[in-house]
Amino acid sequence: MRTKFRHILLLCLMVIVLLTFAACNNNNDTEITGSNWMSGISDDTLISMISIPSTHDSGSALDFPPSQCQALTLKEQLEAGVRGFDLRLGFESDDSTELQIFHGVVNQEVDFKDIVNDFKTFLSANPTETVIIFIKNENGDDREKFFSALNGYLTDEIFYLENEIPKLSEVRGKVVLLNRFDSSKDAGVQCADGWRDNTSFEMNNGVKCFVQDYYNLDSEDNLSKKWTEIKNLMEEDTGESYVFNFTSGYVPALLGLPNIKVVSDYIHDKLLNEFASMPKGNYGLVLVDFIDEDLSKLIYEKNFQ
Repeated sequence: MRTKFRHILLLCLMVIVLLTFAACNNNNDTEITGSNWMSGISDDTLISMISIPSTHDSGSALDFPPSQCQALTLKEQLEAGVRGFDLRLGFESDDSTELQIFHGVVNQEVDFKDIVNDFKTFLSANPTETVIIFIKNENGDDREKFFSALNGYLTDEIFYLENEIPKLSEVRGKVVLLNRFDSSKDAGVQCADGWRDNTSFEMNNGVKCFVQDYYNLDSEDNLSKKWTEIKNLMEEDTGESYVFNFTSGYVPALLGLPNIKVVSDYIHDKLLNEFASMPKGNYGLVLVDFIDEDLSKLIYEKNFQ
């Protein structure tokens, strides 16, 4: 009887070991991809402490070189791993009430409502992720009209509108708003007042914010200077602050029109080489022109290796 009991006990132990091994194996087989990479980050991590692939003028994909900053649509950027979006909004005319993407005065022919729908669809399918958007009133439209149009979307429960740095657990499946527009109404993290192109400042919630946005290079002779500015912020001890490292820029070309591609081509190769060799760490929001899947992956992998 004892022998039979030992056999049963041994069999049960073997089953437990096999099931445990299978469970561990399944966890190891979970592939980190552009659509789910935040699933590998601890819930209690502040979103300011994550290396986040981001895009400058995220919606500017219209094939018009003086204003084009991206080749991928917003949906494609999400799938490639981009989680930080620089959205410049405005109205097509004084009579318009629908917000659209602009780069300067150039209408990119993308409605903000379509962007919000893309975010909702993506986050519904990938609830471990969060999206950070920083919105600017691109053309100085009437600020109350601007906020009124924007607020029609912000009432959706998908938006996280607190003026603080949340933990990832608080914003999985949500869109975090950083406010770069001037309004008498507060919504999201307030960073419009102190925002400057190249500075660090304290927001009204007491959180420090670092911004590197040396974008007018004057000539190609300053490409190396731009790279130095990017590197300097990467090496800065920024603690729990928000970090916006704009790797974008332009040099004046014919008739003074901006040549964006000459800067992005130079910086893109530098970023690929740099992130391939950099250690694991928090590099904040790295804002890129003409981001692609390879560069996005190198940036978000810095959270793991």
